[in-house]
Amino acid sequence: MKVKTIILFIVAISHCYSISGSQNTVDSLEGVLLTEPSEDVKLGIYAHLADLEENNKPDKAIAYAEKALEIAQSIGEQSYNSRLRNAIGNAYFYKGDFSEARKHYQHDLKSEDSGERATAMGNVGLTYMNTGEYQPALEHFQQALSLYENEKDIEGQASQLNNISTISFYMSQYDKCIEYGEQALVLYEQTGNKVRVSGLLNNLGGISVHLGNNKEAVNYFMQAYAIAEEMGHKSTMAVTLVNIGVIYGQDNRYQKALEFYDRSLDMWKEIGDKSGIATTLNNIGEIYKEQGKYKEAIKFINEGLEIGTQIGDKETVSASYEWLSETYQGMGKAAKALEYHKLYFAINDTLREEASNRDMLELQTEYETEKKEQKIQIQQLENEKLLGDNERQKLTLFTSAGGLLLMVFLAFVLFRSNRIKQRANVLITTQKNEIEHQRDQIAEQKRDLTDSIEYAQSLQQAILPDIESIRKALPEHFIYFRPRDVVSGDFYWFHENDNKTFILAADCTGHGVPGAFVSMLCGNAVNQAVVEKGLEDPGEILGDVNRSVLSVFRKEGAQYKANDGMDCSLCVLDKLKNELRFAGAMNPCIIVRDEEIIELSADRTAIGGNTSANHLFGTKKMELQKDDTIYVFSDGYPDQFGGEKGKKFKVTNFKRMLSRIAHLTINEQRVFIDKTFSNWKNGWEQIDDVLVIGFRV
Repeated sequence: MKVKTIILFIVAISHCYSISGSQNTVDSLEGVLLTEPSEDVKLGIYAHLADLEENNKPDKAIAYAEKALEIAQSIGEQSYNSRLRNAIGNAYFYKGDFSEARKHYQHDLKSEDSGERATAMGNVGLTYMNTGEYQPALEHFQQALSLYENEKDIEGQASQLNNISTISFYMSQYDKCIEYGEQALVLYEQTGNKVRVSGLLNNLGGISVHLGNNKEAVNYFMQAYAIAEEMGHKSTMAVTLVNIGVIYGQDNRYQKALEFYDRSLDMWKEIGDKSGIATTLNNIGEIYKEQGKYKEAIKFINEGLEIGTQIGDKETVSASYEWLSETYQGMGKAAKALEYHKLYFAINDTLREEASNRDMLELQTEYETEKKEQKIQIQQLENEKLLGDNERQKLTLFTSAGGLLLMVFLAFVLFRSNRIKQRANVLITTQKNEIEHQRDQIAEQKRDLTDSIEYAQSLQQAILPDIESIRKALPEHFIYFRPRDVVSGDFYWFHENDNKTFILAADCTGHGVPGAFVSMLCGNAVNQAVVEKGLEDPGEILGDVNRSVLSVFRKEGAQYKANDGMDCSLCVLDKLKNELRFAGAMNPCIIVRDEEIIELSADRTAIGGNTSANHLFGTKKMELQKDDTIYVFSDGYPDQFGGEKGKKFKVTNFKRMLSRIAHLTINEQRVFIDKTFSNWKNGWEQIDDVLVIGFRV
């Protein structure tokens, strides 16, 4: 079945001051302003109003903060400046204008107050994270963490550890994601901040789902629910119940999924959250669809569609249309399925257009801001010029008297500068010759490097298995291999022994020339395990390969011990028994049977790296049926950025694609996979090597 997005609570932007209040508080403060209090009282009220409204009404917050800054400047009060700039930055952040927010946050990066610097550093990092610039975001979070550690600010440390956990998730560094998340959890528990503890447990649950650790995810979500229940945070409770329902749905435990969705629906109705109600109704409908209870499915999805339309939630409406189309398709009502399919595509076009318009508006705003800044700079230059003209008029009398002396002096300077210029010309000619010589050397080195890389490519191609041999053993197969650079860290390996066919898809550390070196080492280790040692059990083969790789990268007494290795999927097909045996290091095997996805999970550890030499890799067995299609792959395809919003393709979409194309011929599948990847990437740089192998029995 489809996987709905797990809702994650991400740590919010940092505030210089703690804020809490309601509309009544805002109204009361605005009432005080009508009594025309003193300027210092006005300053405090406007500052507090800016803090209160930055999330709900960011435009009003900006106006309040700017008025407060104006008053502060008029009465010479500087102590509010940092707080007000931060409030303006927060308001722009909540508006989604991250570049403008960053400008206001950056004012405090040079503050003498290390607490203010830490707040600014973390907030600047969040603006980078929200624009997809993950490396500068990570650097700012790390610097903020260091400042908070120096200040012994536990809450601040926890917030930045959580931010690092989040950015690690986006950078696909899942082990670090869990590691930093758990560190943040310990600190939040020390401070007694139950809101953050609950949110972080939800984060960890979502990450565990992504890693396929559903049991662990449910444990995290249940803890989050218990804390939210203790605090009476019903919206958090409802979200957590949805998350647990999603997991049970993924595991095909439909009755349990419905139980949690029903509880969540009751809670959304109690708090009057129509968006939550619509989403949960859709989820319930999709469960009934998966069970083949199409009438119930249509009932609930239509209810979700009606509410989504009322509140203008196009994302929910889009999901409703898609699931109604699939439900009617399951009922064999092609006309209705096509009708909703067209509606689904139409609203998706609208969503894409709106996203594009938002991007254009942001660019226009940025352009207008730059124009204003340029006008200010021009005005400053004109003022300086005007001041200069006035000064020159005052100095005319004095300069006339000294004119002759100045001419004599200039003559001497010109004579001296001419001599210097002659020497400089000789020096420039010498430097020019040296630069041209260096340029020729660089060009020659580049040619040598290119020749070396091309030779490395020819070596790698020679090591890869012969396609004709694979075709004889697996007549219906395809290999989609798309290196990021000339040479690749991904590789595939094949061997046939009696009635057993071995096929491996591997993803080694790095890409380009370093990745190619690791791939050749790992490929040789696989060859030794199977061909030379005669191992046939895939788990035993990966164990042997792991020990071989570790023996090379962790030699005793070596000056440098590498943590390189590989993720891989190894299939052993027994044609006599019509049986597939599988073992994997991080990467699973997908079997599509009658459009149903069967996933053979891998061990959650790599070959080499930090894996113990004693690790025992598990072997999964599956009895195959006619027309089963088996897929193994690296993470390059699902991790590719692209699409309208520059996001990852994601494993969920990748699996869904495989289930939908499995009925096509093998060649048609390869063409579809290639076309989909190119269309998704569409102008975005390829970030990793890509390998997908499919074969049908």
